[in-house]
Amino acid sequence: MSVDIEERPYAFIWQEQGTSYYSDSKGFIIRDSQVNPEDFSKFPVIENQTPDSLIENDYLKIDPSYLTFIFAVKSVAEKNPETAIAKFMVSQELNTIKVQFQDGLLAYFSIKDDATKQIDKFLIVKKEKIKDNLSKINYVDLRYGDKVYIGNK
Repeated sequence: MSVDIEERPYAFIWQEQGTSYYSDSKGFIIRDSQVNPEDFSKFPVIENQTPDSLIENDYLKIDPSYLTFIFAVKSVAEKNPETAIAKFMVSQELNTIKVQFQDGLLAYFSIKDDATKQIDKFLIVKKEKIKDNLSKINYVDLRYGDKVYIGNK
């Protein structure tokens, strides 16, 4: 008889109800250690903005396509300093991931659309429409195909 033991590496930090947890890429919460403050710059941060906990039996109760999409956005965004990400947010909005960028800009992404196309669209809007007016912009909504909505403050 043999037993296979596999370590689950940290993939992201999950935040909800004032607490932070490490999680693996499949959404399993890893409770064996407290989140170190320096790890917030090493791992993507995903914040639960729903009123209820999404952790059940140390597993995240979210559709796996949300995590797949978040990792796709992270991979594309890492290639450009203009798209440095502060955190991802999961809310009650269906098929939506909110992304807070390091420069303060908030963007709404559709998990049903291609991550690369949405990041490319975001960069075009940022360069051609927003320019140096970041302080006047509340959010950029990329969820509606070729249309982009910009919410002003």
